[in-house]
Amino acid sequence: MLCWSCQEQLPLVRAPFEGISNKVHQLTFDAGAGGTLSVGNGTHLKVPANAFVDAAGAPVTGDVTLSYTEMQDVASILISGIPLNLGEGKDMQVMESAVMFDLSAAQGDEELQLGAGKSIETVISSNQGDPAYNLYRLDEGKRSWDYLDNIAPEENPDLLQANQNMEDASASAEALDVSKCVVFNYLEFIDVEKVPRDKLFNYYTYDDYPNINTMKRLISTKINGYGARFVDGYNWEFIKIGGKTYPIPMVLWELEKPLPEGAFKVRNTSMISKRLKGDRYLFQLRNYVIPKRKPGKPYKSGKWVVLYSFIAKPRMPLAELYANPIREWSVAYDSLLQEVEDQKAIAAIQNQVVRSFAINELGIYNYDVIKDEERIFVNAEPVMNGESIKDGTDFYAIMKGRNAVVRYSSYSLNKFVLYPGQSMYLFRLTEGNKILQMKGDPISGLDLKALAAEESPELTIEFEESDFVVESAGDVSKFIDQVTGKAQAVTAMLEE
Repeated sequence: MLCWSCQEQLPLVRAPFEGISNKVHQLTFDAGAGGTLSVGNGTHLKVPANAFVDAAGAPVTGDVTLSYTEMQDVASILISGIPLNLGEGKDMQVMESAVMFDLSAAQGDEELQLGAGKSIETVISSNQGDPAYNLYRLDEGKRSWDYLDNIAPEENPDLLQANQNMEDASASAEALDVSKCVVFNYLEFIDVEKVPRDKLFNYYTYDDYPNINTMKRLISTKINGYGARFVDGYNWEFIKIGGKTYPIPMVLWELEKPLPEGAFKVRNTSMISKRLKGDRYLFQLRNYVIPKRKPGKPYKSGKWVVLYSFIAKPRMPLAELYANPIREWSVAYDSLLQEVEDQKAIAAIQNQVVRSFAINELGIYNYDVIKDEERIFVNAEPVMNGESIKDGTDFYAIMKGRNAVVRYSSYSLNKFVLYPGQSMYLFRLTEGNKILQMKGDPISGLDLKALAAEESPELTIEFEESDFVVESAGDVSKFIDQVTGKAQAVTAMLEE
């Protein structure tokens, strides 16, 4: 167990920003039935039936409200006012959080507690999968973080499910997407004296049968209506699909690679096919070219010239495609595409791992790791406009690349901690959430070895007004990103 100095008299948890707080997730349910709160990023809390008691220890009935606040990043940790530094001076250690959360329950205005033998099954998500992180509970009375257990991280099942749903929807959309498909010229299989196989021609009789070019245009228009393309290639061969035999022109074919536009513009081409491994077929569009005879020269025999070669596989019989009205096909396809986007959005907010633990007390918990690292302690004096700052306001240190906020009361700056090689941003707040920051970057220019060698090392840190005025939780995130270099990194990427 690690404690803060007993000299500290201020409330342990003190939010720094006026009127700004983290999002609170709530679930109201019948105490006799229990309930489950799902946050949406992989975190779930399952409350058993008859779990709560009042201040007198009596079982609670009726509706209760479970409140859950989750702190995943530096901004939310700062907003919470929950300190992550333990002890002071040489005894101070900084906890680096994987995820911190505050759990409470109430009935009306009365705060509740878990009854004896009752526990809440928690599955807490985070993006930090290092197994070195341990679970602590904040004891505000003792002003300490109490170690509970080391909880092994597991893959977030909600993220896995969202990714699987996305893959399934994508596969289904791919199956319905005929934009990669072609249909070949099937005029030779239409007999207008009988009931045509393609209902497009039902209204034609032998006497008013359109010319061939008109028929091709009608076929192409129909195929385009389904999102596929028409290729004017003749082929009289047959294949089997699902145990049934079909002429190649009466099948919808999926291209392995897109065809150049020229292949859709050639007319009256012959087409040969060759089956490859599996259900892949090699097609060649070709024309028989007879060389032009020169005067006084004998005729030369012609030869077949391959115009385009491509590989495709049978997708379905055309009859199956035509059995689906275009509107229904489009709606189904659009629905699947929307499902893909929905699952992408769900996956985007899911965290990578979860840690599961049974909570038998409400309160503030933290999955943290305490790093053993080199530190230098100095007596830091904050000044502004040449005068020492002694108004009792808290100071905050944010370290680049670490999920932690170090809070110093004004008197504890005489045991200020420096880390060699660690970039640090020190600031304090004034009325109206205005931020005063250290002037320049005095820490980075220090000779820390020389400073550490001094008997009583001292450091003067000059503060100045910044341009930051925080009005919302979003402003806190922007502020953190800028002072830790994330905003600059994004700008640099854009400039490249």
